[in-house]
Amino acid sequence: MPSETIVTLVAVIGAVATIFGGLHTMLRRLEGRLDGRFEQIDRRFEQIDRRFELVDHRFELVHQQIQEVKAEVHELRGEVNLVKAEVHELRGEVNLVKAEVHELRCEVHELRGDVRAVEAGLSEVKVSVARLEGPHPGPSTGLVGVR
Repeated sequence: MPSETIVTLVAVIGAVATIFGGLHTMLRRLEGRLDGRFEQIDRRFEQIDRRFELVDHRFELVHQQIQEVKAEVHELRGEVNLVKAEVHELRGEVNLVKAEVHELRCEVHELRGDVRAVEAGLSEVKVSVARLEGPHPGPSTGLVGVR
């Protein structure tokens, strides 16, 4: 092999080595930058994970509060139903009292009629007694024999 070829070959090998060395250096820098970026990305993912944990915890709290409110609503509906039942019962009692009052009014009406009949009968008895007794001296009532 001629010496020129060897020199050229050595020069080419040197140039290739220089190129590979430069590429190697560039790759190391790129690897360092990529490592830095990946570390940043990892930290951001950790932050996101922590935020998701906080959001998940808050959702659990909200869900628990919703369940508590649902339980309270269920309990209040039960109480409302009890009150409705009591109101229904009281309305029934009021209707019974109204019926009794109506019956009593009817009885009072009948008694008033009976009292009028008794008063009329008593007046007739007084008139009859007065007729039987005859005229009496004393203040005049306008009826013969009746004071």
